[in-house]
Amino acid sequence: MRDTKVAELQFDDENIALWIGTHPFEISHVSELQIRLAGYAEVPEGVCLQLAQDRSQSSALTTLQQEMHALIKEWSTGEGTNHR
Repeated sequence: MRDTKVAELQFDDENIALWIGTHPFEISHVSELQIRLAGYAEVPEGVCLQLAQDRSQSSALTTLQQEMHALIKEWSTGEGTNHR
């Protein structure tokens, strides 16, 4: 399992926001999502099945998508400041 940055923001005694999977490909399988959400929420079986089906039917990234992903990654690390 990938190392995932998790941030909990407590708004009050009853509501907690959990932020996971904030980077592309950080959570690549439904089972990883279920593990990360354990203790906070359950993912209904129907949702798990739909996510698994969607994943199995997805195609590889196009060249443009790969280039955009690389560009966003550069900018997010501060390495892309010279791009216009």
